[in-house]
Amino acid sequence: MNAQQVVQQFKEKYAHTKREAVAIEVVKGEATRWQSKFGGEPYWPISKPYPQTKEGEPLLLLAQFVLADLPHLPVDFPKTGILQFFIASDDVYGCEFGEHIQDGYRVVYHEDVEANLLEDVPSNLAINEYEFPFKQQYALRFELQQELISLSDHRMIDDYDDMDDATWDILHDHFIATGHKLGGYPFFTQCDPRAHMDHLKEYELLFQLDSDMDHDIMWGDVGVGNFFIHPTDLKNKDFTKVLYTWDCH
Repeated sequence: MNAQQVVQQFKEKYAHTKREAVAIEVVKGEATRWQSKFGGEPYWPISKPYPQTKEGEPLLLLAQFVLADLPHLPVDFPKTGILQFFIASDDVYGCEFGEHIQDGYRVVYHEDVEANLLEDVPSNLAINEYEFPFKQQYALRFELQQELISLSDHRMIDDYDDMDDATWDILHDHFIATGHKLGGYPFFTQCDPRAHMDHLKEYELLFQLDSDMDHDIMWGDVGVGNFFIHPTDLKNKDFTKVLYTWDCH
């Protein structure tokens, strides 16, 4: 079987796994506190306490999405408001690896956007490069795409035994799910943490920020950062139990 046939067979076998995702393209340039972006100063209303660790260290903006500006969003994503991802600036990027306790990270949804902003907000623009995945601010562009289940996904583990090395290499080039995205399927450099934790089996990808050498975005040794949410929580706009993890080579 040639490569084209292998890919076509995979598409047919896993056609039922197709789902929408929003691909995110990084654009070098400025973005205001009211726009979608990676890094920089976040939108933050003066009426709310700014997110910080239990030790009182402020978290830094990893990504911000003004949802009404996106051309289309996957099923059950809120369609208005601002969704933000914050992490700590430390040697593990605020990750708690398998825990839901949002101390070193925070996922915040502002359903109602306020006009008055907190003036003195922290930024990642002047920190040590080893304490955050990037040192810049990026504007973003978006495109809706459809994805089949990735080879990285924990639901594919039982299928690995049926693949020889040649088949794996071919499929790896097409169904590995790299890149920045909202929704869809995840990519891992190591393994899917949901595979070993029963309470996470139903969690789905909320947001993925990949290493991107063209734009100096790097998780450790060319890794990837992922945020997962239970579908019921997503429907209910409840982002308090989001799981954050990252891995690298």
